[in-house]
Amino acid sequence: MTEIPLRLAIITQNPACAQSLEQLANTYGWAVTPLIEETVPLEWISNQQIDLLLVDLELPNVIPMLMNLSSRFPEMRIMAVAAPQHLAKLQEAMLAGAKDFVAYPFDPTFFQATVQRVLRPQTGLALSSSHVNSTKGRVVAVASLRGGVGRSTIAVNLAATLRKSMNGDVILTEAHHSLGHLALMLNLHPRHTLADLAEETEIDSDIIRSMLQQHANGIRLLAAAPLLSQLADLSGEAWRLILQTLSQMAPYVVVDTSSMPDAALPEVLTLADDIIIVASPDIPGLRGVHGLMEALEMEQDVSAHIHLVLNRSDVPGGLDENAIQKQLRKKIVVRIPDDPSLATFALNRGVPFVFSHPRAILSRRIDMLAEHLMNHQVALNGQSKTRPALLSMLSIK
Repeated sequence: MTEIPLRLAIITQNPACAQSLEQLANTYGWAVTPLIEETVPLEWISNQQIDLLLVDLELPNVIPMLMNLSSRFPEMRIMAVAAPQHLAKLQEAMLAGAKDFVAYPFDPTFFQATVQRVLRPQTGLALSSSHVNSTKGRVVAVASLRGGVGRSTIAVNLAATLRKSMNGDVILTEAHHSLGHLALMLNLHPRHTLADLAEETEIDSDIIRSMLQQHANGIRLLAAAPLLSQLADLSGEAWRLILQTLSQMAPYVVVDTSSMPDAALPEVLTLADDIIIVASPDIPGLRGVHGLMEALEMEQDVSAHIHLVLNRSDVPGGLDENAIQKQLRKKIVVRIPDDPSLATFALNRGVPFVFSHPRAILSRRIDMLAEHLMNHQVALNGQSKTRPALLSMLSIK
């Protein structure tokens, strides 16, 4: 008996997006029917035999359209197609009826997994009320919509500095659907990763605690999978439960995020208490930061405090810091200079440079960032805005 191929339809104004989807779907033997129009005739949808409908968030009035489609066709599986600038629309799309979303340009690895997840029956994923503390730690997200800006390096060293400075528990985790790097940066070989949570129907602190790997210097890590064969998608709901549970297990949770919108990113940014946006002194980096900050300003559910960090601030030919602040209308709280030799040394040895070279300028700037966050928290808690400075012994220009 011939197997019937999966039938997809896409509504978009972008022929390149439709063509890219068709090419990708063909590699899996799936069929795609495109509708490249501004308006969506409901009769066209009714007459199609569709297993999954994709809706491009570039379309005008797309949220009312999704609500209409979801109301008219309650049994239809609908998925959003999101470019990086659509962060602010993602939650609206999910509330309007989209079951999930995929990023455009399409990533073959995650496209297939997301489609299969949307089409499979829903599981009763729930957060267990057992072993949950009422005290909530502070979630610090390190974010950038551009890869290669040093986001993971800052996340690792910030977590190490917070652990060293406050002598309290700090959890470091990755929240994305890509390969993990943090374990390499800490020279750890976790027996369990986030991929192990993909099959869990109940997530509680006991399960997550058993998956944390402790570094010699006290950081506890919940790592992403290190191999392509181990990658597994987690739903937005699962990410939310994981982050909520982690926040009840430590005073600080530092989260390394994705450079592309995925199911984890909206959850992280919504749950975060502080968002550190990492900028680089170049036009693509500036554009990515501007887009992310604009999206965060438009998103009512994001209540986090935004902190702008400029990495590689002294790189030759880089944009002027004052011009960056003027363009973004945001003050840079910490400037981290370029030191590829030390960064590479630390990476290759799996030791954060704040531990191996605590007096280096890179380490002292990360100390400044940790001090900024802790002073900010003290001020928010209504306590004295002055506290013994961690950097009182340091001379930082």
